Amino acid sequence: MIRREEMEEAIRLFQEEDERWKGIVERMSKEEQTQFYVAVEGASGRWIGSDSLLEDEPED
Repeated sequence: MIRREEMEEAIRLFQEEDERWKGIVERMSKEEQTQFYVAVEGASGRWIGSDSLLEDEPED
């Protein structure tokens, strides 16, 4: 379990494209990781892969 402040810090780092967000996510429970992924996907419109940030696929 992590503190709310750590979750907010991870989201902020992700939005700034700072790789340090990954270290915080590694300490999260599975439920917290799900909450994080939903929060940043909604905020950025991008999907997060397990190893890296992936761009949206272009439409054909």
